[in-house]
Amino acid sequence: MAARSCTPCKAAAASTEMPKHQWIDSNAQLADAAERWSGVIGLDTEFQRTDTFYPIPGLYQLVAGAEIWVIDPLAIDD
Repeated sequence: MAARSCTPCKAAAASTEMPKHQWIDSNAQLADAAERWSGVIGLDTEFQRTDTFYPIPGLYQLVAGAEIWVIDPLAIDD
C-alpha cells in the first residue's frame, strides 16, 4: 500500500492566518528540521482511528523556540 499524504490539511494550513510554520513531508526535510530542535519542545499528535485496530499516526505538530513544524508521517518513511 502506497503512503498517503494529507494534502487537504496542507492546503488548509497554508490558507489561514497563523504563525509561520514549516510543512515537512520528506525524509530530507525531517532530517534538516531535527538538527534545529534543541532544549524544550512541544509535541501534539493526531491519529487515524477509523477502519483500523491500531491507531495510525496522521499528523505531528512540533514547536521549538519560535519555530513551528507540521509533520506528515504518512509521507515520511524514515
